[in-house]
Amino acid sequence: MRKHIIPIVFLMILSLLYAHESDLIYQSNNIADIHITVNTNALTWIYNNVDSDSLHLSSIRYQNDSLDISMDSVGFRLRGNTSRNAAKKSFKLDFNQFVPGRKLSGVEKLNLKAEQNDPSLVRSNFAFSLMEKIGLEASRLCYARVYINDNYMGLYNIIEHIDENFLNYHFANNDGNLYKCLYPADLNYYGPDPLYHPNAAWDPNRPYEIKTNKLENDHRQLAHLIDVINHTLSSDLMDSLESVLQVTDFIKYLAVNIMTGSWDDYRYLRNNYYLYYDIDLAKFRFIPYDYDNTFGIDWVGSSNWGDPNWARINMYSYTVMDSDGRPLSELIFNTPEYRDLFTHFIQFYTNNVFKEDQWTDYGDSIKALIRPDVVNDTYYPRDHGFNMSIFDDSYDEDQRYRHVERGIYEFMRKRRQTTNGDINWRYAAPSIYRRDIEQIGTSLHLDLSVFSAAGIKSLELKLYDATSNENSSIAINMDQDSQSNLVELYDRWTLRTQVETNDHYYKIVATDINNQVSTWPRKGFLELKDRSHIYNSLFINEIMAKNDASIADPAGDYDDWVEIYNASSQSIDMEGMFLSDREDSLAKWDFPENTIIHAGDYLLIWCDKDGDQHQDGLHANFKLSTSGEYISLTDKDSITVIDEIHFPALSSDVSYGRNLDGGDNWITFSIATPGATNNETDIDVLIPMTTALFPNYPNPFNPRTAISYQLSTASNIEVNIFNAMGRKVHTLVNNYQQAGVYKHNWDASHLASGIYLAVMKVDGFVFGTQKMLLVK
Repeated sequence: MRKHIIPIVFLMILSLLYAHESDLIYQSNNIADIHITVNTNALTWIYNNVDSDSLHLSSIRYQNDSLDISMDSVGFRLRGNTSRNAAKKSFKLDFNQFVPGRKLSGVEKLNLKAEQNDPSLVRSNFAFSLMEKIGLEASRLCYARVYINDNYMGLYNIIEHIDENFLNYHFANNDGNLYKCLYPADLNYYGPDPLYHPNAAWDPNRPYEIKTNKLENDHRQLAHLIDVINHTLSSDLMDSLESVLQVTDFIKYLAVNIMTGSWDDYRYLRNNYYLYYDIDLAKFRFIPYDYDNTFGIDWVGSSNWGDPNWARINMYSYTVMDSDGRPLSELIFNTPEYRDLFTHFIQFYTNNVFKEDQWTDYGDSIKALIRPDVVNDTYYPRDHGFNMSIFDDSYDEDQRYRHVERGIYEFMRKRRQTTNGDINWRYAAPSIYRRDIEQIGTSLHLDLSVFSAAGIKSLELKLYDATSNENSSIAINMDQDSQSNLVELYDRWTLRTQVETNDHYYKIVATDINNQVSTWPRKGFLELKDRSHIYNSLFINEIMAKNDASIADPAGDYDDWVEIYNASSQSIDMEGMFLSDREDSLAKWDFPENTIIHAGDYLLIWCDKDGDQHQDGLHANFKLSTSGEYISLTDKDSITVIDEIHFPALSSDVSYGRNLDGGDNWITFSIATPGATNNETDIDVLIPMTTALFPNYPNPFNPRTAISYQLSTASNIEVNIFNAMGRKVHTLVNNYQQAGVYKHNWDASHLASGIYLAVMKVDGFVFGTQKMLLVK
């Protein structure tokens, strides 16, 4: 069914060099070739029935600098709305319609957009690149030469399809409801059924079409969002809205649409966006969509370049295309704090991210990349009479051609001038608009973004006792990143502090130059977590007192070691706790800054007498005795013992550990498990239930690392090491082995730094891979 031209192992290596497999498709520095073969009768039917979304069988070959993949039984159809009647049509490829579950390099669908309205073919590219720079999740984009039955159809944009694969790439999960919002998706309230809209009766899929979790068909979250937007009292508005919507996403969206002159959007045309309910945040996220009609392309003025003039339009107020209103954008501009935040965002982006001289090199490089294929694109002039002179001028000239009012760089210049001239503040109280707050045991970490048009006079953490009396006030320091494209980091304030036993509640207090005060939370207090879990959740879990060849530290030395295990469901900050080998000196070695042990995780301490905090890894200032001795883990008061053990005499490369992580029973292990779960019996006699290849340790490494695996049955085993180019550099194992657990040390001292891949074959089939990073 599917034919892979490149070797499968090399494809796995290439995939691992990118953050995600789909990154192999969305490469902006090269042009792909897509060859589509479809039955000629089916193709004729598609062109004669342009409004149909029926999918037809095709076969494809996708080629770029990293991929060469052929597939048959691929769904093929036209896509778009008004563009379906264009001479240069847009297409959709669906890889899992006829073969369920199948993907092309991690994606199920490809949108091949003709962009026939845009003579530059780069406006969507600029818009989505701008969104990426400012941290707004949006589609990725690349270019492709498209052929149908060997006929060159022209140069196309491949714009990332917004579906569960998009969600999986851009967000922590893809389990929430995703809605495609098309005209007339104004978010007005028309009754308890959020899918009903009096002006959308002609299309049952509009205005809010659910794209995921269709079987559940549960729209209560969307109904609640629309209800909050339209019916919340002003006194509760900000807290209520922020409880259901990531408001800063929407403010960024408004700012991008002003900067790019996008009118085919929520604010003007009540069109072209997605709403995703992010389960991790329990809030909706605003996702932008469709940006070819931007940067001076204007159909609104009937090609007369009249009002609204998108390069000159006032960003705070302009007439929308109907009288129904846009309640969400109206909330932003009618709420002083949100309006000032919008003004701050757009001023920052305009002067730090949107300067035309920051984009000309990128734009010119794309222009040079795609120009030869535009020259050969016979469909390029068919819809609007474009030619290569218009293509060249569309980037920088004072271009006025039919619906194209501005060249791209010219539009950016004029838009920046207007924006800076229109800046107008409400001087609202400070906005504490990003709040990344984490309590790890007795340590409280604050990472905040705070803004005031007047300027911040002070930012404080206030701690309170159980009866809400103030215990203390701690200044929070500005931690600005003035070079970042992210306004959140430009407005960053941070604090890391310890909370005391009698600290039960806290709040953050911001005061501006005009002595206006804002707090977070706006009402009441935040409650600190119970810190007692530290004392029954941290365990000394495994010990090795004579490490001759078992596992090397990051420097390649074989030192004694102690493993700590966190059995809790919370991360714990161990900074200031103590490890010792003497009962009369519990504070012998203290854990350094930023020593975090995550929930269910393990921490390895090398006992080599160095105590050097400048080495990689944690190094205590004592060694362990092979004749047996005492080990303790003590709290930051240097008195409270969290865990302790008297361990017996141990032989070389034998560890002593709990037979269950955090359990009461201790046994010896002839094959140790540092940084991993302990086994229930001695590993020598353990027969694993499953076959598995484990992550190498350490990783990154220099120059030695241990590669471990287990076999549930006797098998022919081959473990090979490949470099980033797919060349085999070492064979680690190649023989028949009984069921059991195995570990092999690999010395890469003769190889250059870089990414390597361990590939394990079981009985001739690739079973598993592990990416390894050699750093010298």
